Amino acid sequence: MRRLPPPPLPDWLAALLPFERYRVDLSDQSMHVMESGHGVPVLCLHGNPTWGFLYRKVALALTGTPVAPRNSDKGDAM
Repeated sequence: MRRLPPPPLPDWLAALLPFERYRVDLSDQSMHVMESGHGVPVLCLHGNPTWGFLYRKVALALTGTPVAPRNSDKGDAM
């Protein structure tokens, strides 16, 4: 798995996401990922039509390492 730079976000939106953001190369496509913290990984999956932004407050409250991948079929935006 290769980490790529995250997709650009407007400044106002980036300020609301105090997480490490990156994309991972998945052969024929890439997936946007947000993660923060240290400890046991906690996978935060979203449904449709939501996105990882949904977990921004939950992720900050978790004691583990929240990981919120963007569904790969939804484009590069979070």
